[in-house]
Amino acid sequence: MRKIAVLGGGIAGVTTALELVKNDANRVTLFESKAHILEGTSARTPGRMGLGFHYLADLDSASQYLHSTVGFARQFPGFILGQGQSHLTRGRYFLVDDPSQRHGLSLPKIMSVIQALQSAYASLCEQDPANQLFGPPDQFFRVLKQDQLNDRINSDKVILGIETCEALLDWFKFSNHLKQLVCHAQNLSIFTNTPVKTVRSIGDYGFYINGEPFDQVVNCTWENMESIAALAKLTSPNTASLRIKLLAEVHLPPALLNMHSSFFCVGPYAMFSNMGKGVGRITYAPVTNYFHTQEAALPQEMASLVTQCAQTPAIEHAGRQIIDGVAQFIPAMRHASLKKVYPGVVRTYGTNMNIYDPQSDIHRRRERGIEQLSPHWVNNAAMKLFHALPNARDAAVLLRADAAHKETI
Repeated sequence: MRKIAVLGGGIAGVTTALELVKNDANRVTLFESKAHILEGTSARTPGRMGLGFHYLADLDSASQYLHSTVGFARQFPGFILGQGQSHLTRGRYFLVDDPSQRHGLSLPKIMSVIQALQSAYASLCEQDPANQLFGPPDQFFRVLKQDQLNDRINSDKVILGIETCEALLDWFKFSNHLKQLVCHAQNLSIFTNTPVKTVRSIGDYGFYINGEPFDQVVNCTWENMESIAALAKLTSPNTASLRIKLLAEVHLPPALLNMHSSFFCVGPYAMFSNMGKGVGRITYAPVTNYFHTQEAALPQEMASLVTQCAQTPAIEHAGRQIIDGVAQFIPAMRHASLKKVYPGVVRTYGTNMNIYDPQSDIHRRRERGIEQLSPHWVNNAAMKLFHALPNARDAAVLLRADAAHKETI
């Protein structure tokens, strides 16, 4: 049997491990530094099942996101939050009236991207009706009327409202499903509370991970990806940036209980995800984007913030600032009460990290994050949650090709 180590038990690591054990020739060991799998950044998300509207400044990123989300929903049906409730399954996007932030992104250009996404979704549905998971293509989006703009949002700040067929993932239900799949998987061993401390190359024979030999490695350690690869003396040709984002979870006031999830764009504005049951998750870009670096690893203080998810006075203050920021766009949000602040890590490639420039690298996700650093080592940084599935398949293909090559030598 071929011994494969999967490093990291987030969404990328878990889906990769499950994909690899489909091959009876693989014996997979997953290493997770935390007490449980699926408890890091993967769990600190509003779970927007994005169909591309998030990337109106970049059609390539938007189209890739659409395809990954449809593929995910097809493989894992039944995990849409609030199925049948329009305020939970019809996310809205509002174009903020701030030309200085759009950097040449005209309204016609934005609409052309939206229409291109609708055409891409229609093509997917035409290729296979099973892809019609978010309603018929002619209901992919609709432009909101002016009186609908006045419904609980500050209409003075927006010039266009779009209702989409984007829904939210029921992360709690889905993560429990994945854990059940892991529990029942054959040839899969899980080691939690087990950080990767040592890596040593053994040439054509693979790597030692924490002293144990493996034929192949898939590195899914997200914010620790570069530092773990460096232990194996491997580097990526791409420049990655690590960014800590703060997501505030709030108790919603009565006026917002049935409000649609709303995203204010294009630029560093605000997001509200209605999670149901009186809970919302919100971000306000100037506060949410808490820290960023292009070093190989987060500073210890920031790494501890992410790992421990501690509700320090500074973090709680930031949470209240996020509420105030979102209230500029959704006035009733000022009556929300802070429940918890979740720090998570975002990876992007490139060097322009200016959140105030829609054309910067920070607003693109053209890469899915799969890289083969050596014949026996693959980095899998699922750049968006729903890229995890195609990345897992790609990792399996790369390792299978490496194994086939070994057999011919």
